Amino acid sequence: MSGFGKELGWVKLVGFPPSCLGEASLQVPQQKNDYDCGLFVLYFMERFIEEAPQRLKKRDLEMFGKQWFKPEEASNLRTRIQSLLMDEFENADNDLNVSDSPPSSGGGTTP
Repeated sequence: MSGFGKELGWVKLVGFPPSCLGEASLQVPQQKNDYDCGLFVLYFMERFIEEAPQRLKKRDLEMFGKQWFKPEEASNLRTRIQSLLMDEFENADNDLNVSDSPPSSGGGTTP
């Protein structure tokens, strides 16, 4: 799709051309190590979706500063993800065990 076609799709979706969007550089919380970058991106998205106003204006950008959240909060996302994955694995194991068990005869007991 051409740039013009993409812009028309954007206009249909949100009602204005992307050229109307402003730019701003923000200082946001940073990870303190080399391996939490992905967690921070996910945490930024989660917090933004939860806290951003319906229509974001330039004056609203102040809420997304260095004090927006503590870096430890984003790093703790690792534990939440691990817990969710463990729950999913346990549920999958339980589903497999149920489907592997032989079907019951449906009647009473055999002498």
